[in-house]
Amino acid sequence: MATSERYLIVPFAPGESPFHAKGVQYVDAIAYYKEHIPGGWEGIVGGIDEPKLKAYLSQRFLAGAWYDVFPYVAVHRIASISVGQPYLDFIRRMAGWLIDRQFRGIYRVFLKIGRPDAVAQGLPGIASKYYDFLRVDVKQIGPGHYETRAGGLPVVVAPTYQAASEVAVIKALEIAGGRNIRHRWMPTEPDGEAHGLPLVRVRREIRWESGRIVNE
Repeated sequence: MATSERYLIVPFAPGESPFHAKGVQYVDAIAYYKEHIPGGWEGIVGGIDEPKLKAYLSQRFLAGAWYDVFPYVAVHRIASISVGQPYLDFIRRMAGWLIDRQFRGIYRVFLKIGRPDAVAQGLPGIASKYYDFLRVDVKQIGPGHYETRAGGLPVVVAPTYQAASEVAVIKALEIAGGRNIRHRWMPTEPDGEAHGLPLVRVRREIRWESGRIVNE
């Protein structure tokens, strides 16, 4: 079993897994590190003592290309330890900054549509733009009330996805006009196995009315 870094163990060398994230996530993370992490991306990557991971993270990333998702998770774990932040807090803070940046691109359509329902119903399409392994479906429970399910998630990626997407969904709903937004994660379910890794399905309930945002 190859190690991506001592904080993340997967059965693939960096760059060899079949689970991919869109390059824009790497590109925007590098920008975040430049502004918020001492030493920036280069400083964090330069301190990695695993040669293959270090080499993979040292390449030039293209926003529209696909890249191994596991080094993306590994470098954030390393950075969170470096700055002394709990990992999921680190991901949420970065996600908030990245979403504001990305609203100028992929999320800009929500500003024009101005309907929270369009955000909820558009989540499968958005997910496919970020991950090539994620399967998302959406079910409307009632007016302003939806349940989403995201399957095919490797167990080691799921917490990162949940923390980042929670911030993104709430922000998108807010900008699209949703108020009194309630976001709740339901129990995670097993979703089989792929390429030697256990997978999970994560489910969320989202509701909105008017008023302030509430995150349950």
